[in-house]
Amino acid sequence: MSATLPSRVLSLLAAAWLSGCAAGTVRFADADAVPADVAWSEGRSEARADSTEAEPDATDVDPGPEPVEAAPDEPDPPAPSDAEGGEEGGSEVEAGDAEATPDTPDAAAEADVPPAGCVPDGDGVITAAETPVALGAVVSYRVSAAGQTVGVPDLAGAPCGAGLCWDFSAPLAGDTTEADAVRPVQQFWFADRFPADAVVVPIDARTGNLAVYQKTDAAFLMLGLASEQEGVTALVYDPPVTILAFPFQKGSTWQTEEARADGLFEGALYPDAFGNHVVHAYRFTVNGRGQLTVPAGTFPVLRLLLDLTMEARNAWGVPYEIPGLAETTHVKVYDFLAECVGLVARVRSTEGELATFFNDATEYKRLGF
Repeated sequence: MSATLPSRVLSLLAAAWLSGCAAGTVRFADADAVPADVAWSEGRSEARADSTEAEPDATDVDPGPEPVEAAPDEPDPPAPSDAEGGEEGGSEVEAGDAEATPDTPDAAAEADVPPAGCVPDGDGVITAAETPVALGAVVSYRVSAAGQTVGVPDLAGAPCGAGLCWDFSAPLAGDTTEADAVRPVQQFWFADRFPADAVVVPIDARTGNLAVYQKTDAAFLMLGLASEQEGVTALVYDPPVTILAFPFQKGSTWQTEEARADGLFEGALYPDAFGNHVVHAYRFTVNGRGQLTVPAGTFPVLRLLLDLTMEARNAWGVPYEIPGLAETTHVKVYDFLAECVGLVARVRSTEGELATFFNDATEYKRLGF
């Protein structure tokens, strides 16, 4: 096997998952569910220039656009009665505390919100309908400097009302702005390797590497990876990796245990002449729910943990390691996802990270208009 395959192919694939779904089409049926510090204009969200910063609180959310009052004889919706217990990590709510849930939407409140393509219901369950893929949409993120390890805020979260709160709003030295655009696969040189309904999103706009996705009613799938430049890289996952399994909520888990990446990498074909190849295991757990503040505002989110294992295998499918050349690699990635918004933030660990809630990251990405 080429000495570059494990270290470079593994790193490329590890960077790819969920690089940009659900971009730019969002409408809140309940005005009280609109994220704090976010204004709505022509179907997309923008940071308010005149907003004031406040401590995030699961029970004190900026209502956003002022709703039209409901009819006087219309009763308030009942408070949610479901209760959820605490989670591992020691920082979450005590067992028996109910999690905060936005009020049930009503027609009067909905009428005052500008129309767009997706209506979140704030129930803490993300469905396929609440994960739109908007072709042509461009979403801006603040991203830590490439190639650097940075300290990140507490990933466990702080108790906040009946849920958790995270604050990722502070700027970081070396931050850059990354614009993720969603484009159809037909626009690219590698289109014949993927289904016609696949979409393409940059892994990292600075490198020119791309991820290829497909959405179904049951899942959001990662099909493979490619380069913007023709003839360089086009890797296909077999089977496709289930990135999101719909519907999902706190406590949901899913996995793709053996995903093989074959094809073209930096001009060379894999598996190589000796049958050596790379296999990945993706294990996902939704292990938190609360509110996250980023440069773009405050959003109700689910915290999704990816535990990723990458290993080299020989022609007989047996894992092997050559120190410095072909080594099994473990990475953890947290994605914070919101209904109808998609990726609000991502934090990627260093290689070999064992802690559930880590302090150092190789990627720190936050939604920032």
